Amino acid sequence: MSLPAWLREPLAAFERQRASGRTPHALLVHGPGGWGEPILANRIALALIGASADADARALAHPDLRWVTPTPPAMTVKIDQIRELTAFMQRTAAQASAKAAVLERAD
Repeated sequence: MSLPAWLREPLAAFERQRASGRTPHALLVHGPGGWGEPILANRIALALIGASADADARALAHPDLRWVTPTPPAMTVKIDQIRELTAFMQRTAAQASAKAAVLERAD
């Protein structure tokens, strides 16, 4: 996935935080929609688990990564999805030095 020019600075800011050892426990990637928010979230999630930046985090089977998307027909995130995500995040990372979870369209 190529990174649009306007997302390069937010990604660089994350990489600077990570290099300095000051990675926050959570990041909010937000915008008006259609500007590449999922692309940026994908790249950050992949960086956290040490995967190739060219991968698609939604399709990647990795024990330290979860990507939660709204379910049809109402396109909402179900409470059971959040419960599973909470349980996942409370466990220790299995392979990577960190875990990553993306909650898409959390509005």
